[in-house]
Amino acid sequence: MTGKTTANVRVKGKLPKDKALSFEGFVDWWKKNRKYRSEEENSRKLKEEIQQYEKKYQMSTSEFIRRYEKGEFEMDDNYNDFELSCWLTAYRAFQKRSKASDSRRKIK
Repeated sequence: MTGKTTANVRVKGKLPKDKALSFEGFVDWWKKNRKYRSEEENSRKLKEEIQQYEKKYQMSTSEFIRRYEKGEFEMDDNYNDFELSCWLTAYRAFQKRSKASDSRRKIK
C-alpha cells in the first residue's frame, strides 16, 4: 500500500464525471473551490437566522434564552428540540463573534 486512500468522489459540475480522487486530492480541490465569507457576512447571516427563529416562535432571543435555561421547553411538544438547539447555537456563535469583533477594535 502507498499510504494514500483513494475514494470515488464526484463533485457536480466541477470534475469529470468518473474521475477518482485521492483524499488529499479532494482536500486540495476543496481548499481551492470553497467560498469564504467575511466576518461581517457571517455575523449578518447569524443575525438573520436568529431573527427567523424569533419570528417563528414569536419571542425575543433574550426571552428564549431565559426560558431555555430554566428548562421550560424540555417537556413541551410544541417546540422542535432540534430547532431550539440551532437557535441557541446561532445565538452563542453571534455573541462569540461580537465579543471577538469588539476585542479586535480595542486592540487597534
